[in-house]
Amino acid sequence: SYMDCLRALEFLESREHVDTNRIGVEGGSQGGALSFALAALAPDRIIFCAPDVPFLSDFKDYFRIAPWPTGEFVNLLEAGKIDEKTMYHTLSYVDIKNLAPWVKVPVFMQIGMKDMVCPPHINFAAYNMLNSQKHYAAHPDAGHGLPPEAYQAKKKWMRSILFSSR
Repeated sequence: SYMDCLRALEFLESREHVDTNRIGVEGGSQGGALSFALAALAPDRIIFCAPDVPFLSDFKDYFRIAPWPTGEFVNLLEAGKIDEKTMYHTLSYVDIKNLAPWVKVPVFMQIGMKDMVCPPHINFAAYNMLNSQKHYAAHPDAGHGLPPEAYQAKKKWMRSILFSSR
């Protein structure tokens, strides 16, 4: 959860060997969403955000184009356990496109153009809401897993931020 990420950051900051002025976040898929969320919720404590193929964005459109976890929500709707308006309102609280405007640090997002788990459309729903310095790389032949050169590019970008902040 987003609160777990904040607690993890608090723990990390409590360690004497950690330079708390040089903490960044990165991750892929749900980890990409958690990176966005932590950068939004702790903007003065994070120096960069590097999400790959971020999930948890633009749920209404996501459910129209992606097969998972759409079925679980359709089952809840069909069983009458929740109505559509309530469902989307509740999901809006964790939608990273709604958190993205709070991000103040540089962001480097990478996506796979053939990703059917987290399609590019939902990645850009959050990315387009950023007001901070931002850059993305799209990998035309990649799906939900990115090629090795993507990780090399991210590592190079993260090092440039980490070592320029000294």
